[in-house]
Amino acid sequence: MLATILSKVLLMCAYVFANWKVFAGVLTYMTGSAYWPTVLFGCSLSGGVIVLFSHFIAKLFLRFIKINTVPESEFCFFATLAWTLYCLILGLLNLVYLFAPTFVTWGTAIFPVVATLLSGLAFYVVTSKLYFNNATKAYYFKMLSIAIIVLAVMAGGAL
Repeated sequence: MLATILSKVLLMCAYVFANWKVFAGVLTYMTGSAYWPTVLFGCSLSGGVIVLFSHFIAKLFLRFIKINTVPESEFCFFATLAWTLYCLILGLLNLVYLFAPTFVTWGTAIFPVVATLLSGLAFYVVTSKLYFNNATKAYYFKMLSIAIIVLAVMAGGAL
């Protein structure tokens, strides 16, 4: 229980780290200045929504692929950690914008895809070792790859 709560708090902090620049840009565009407490509050509020839906999305994925032998709470915990890893990788890659502002055009399209693929690969490696044998790994890889590709396409524009 404590690990789940800590992973969700870490996810919210990582989400704020990954998206502060986007919220600051939107706030600057709308009001003319970025007041940092407002930026952090907006990021935290959005991160709270992500935390609420992360557990639901992981359970929905498990039901979609019809594998009933995996414990849902542990799978959701690892999904939360994978999403946290995604946000941390994206936040670290977004630091490139501070040093090379001309890279914003390419980075906006490439960084979310790279972060999604890396965190998805890490999630697959951990969960396949823990929950799947050699017979079911191929099916799990196929279904998870489809989900990761869908998330990578969505992350290119939405996350």
